[in-house]
Amino acid sequence: MTNEHIKEMLLELEKTDIDFTVTMTGKESKKVNGLYKPTTHEILIHNLNFKNDNQLMYTAIHEYTHHLINVRNEKNGISSQKGEKSHTTEFWAKMDDLVEKAVKQGIYFRTRSEKLKNLIEEAKGIDHEIAVLKKKLGSLLEEIREVSEEENVRLEDIYTNDLKMQKKTVLNCIGAAHVQTENIGQDMQEVLVKSLKKSPAQREAVKTAISEGKTVEQVKKHFSTNKEISKKEKLLKEKIHIEKTIDVLNQRLDYVCSELRDIEEEET
Repeated sequence: MTNEHIKEMLLELEKTDIDFTVTMTGKESKKVNGLYKPTTHEILIHNLNFKNDNQLMYTAIHEYTHHLINVRNEKNGISSQKGEKSHTTEFWAKMDDLVEKAVKQGIYFRTRSEKLKNLIEEAKGIDHEIAVLKKKLGSLLEEIREVSEEENVRLEDIYTNDLKMQKKTVLNCIGAAHVQTENIGQDMQEVLVKSLKKSPAQREAVKTAISEGKTVEQVKKHFSTNKEISKKEKLLKEKIHIEKTIDVLNQRLDYVCSELRDIEEEET
């Protein structure tokens, strides 16, 4: 597999308005399998990290996802900020879409041995059992809430002292009691619980995506309003952030100057 071959396969998944390069570094890295440079549109892949081309292709798709999102942002006048989170729900959902397409086109292969298939099925079974137990626990917690109200007992004290549970865990379990948990794991169950607070259209989209076998991130993207942030909105947010930072630094500067004056007075 060559650099150009990798690039050609990525372009088969989705075209891009801004050109990019792919370079296999001929190196091994313990930190990352690859990286993307947004300013120069370079995809670097540490190919010695992989034992076959299929593993390498997965990383190539990962870095290409960064490129596609970066191109979209550039077209909207949005520049990437240092320290800004890059692996967002949008990113993982987009990558999962590309991997799904790559499987259909024969660019990436999901090969699983019988041994691995059996282990995966066992893990899925346990995950589904946990989801069912969360649903049962949620029903029990609702009953505890009802009885505590009847007996004038502080519910918060039961959560913290008797159950040794955090409130967010309790609420998540109670939410699970109100959603369908058949053939889904605990993470997908949590997405369903969150969908209860969304619009009817979003809830229906979530259910459809789950029935189609989509990943958790692909399902979660239906919570988004898909509203793209304009360049002006981005700059206004950055302006507010900078102003707050300057204010904090000025306060710190005043404190340091005051301390220095005190020290100098003591020395004299």
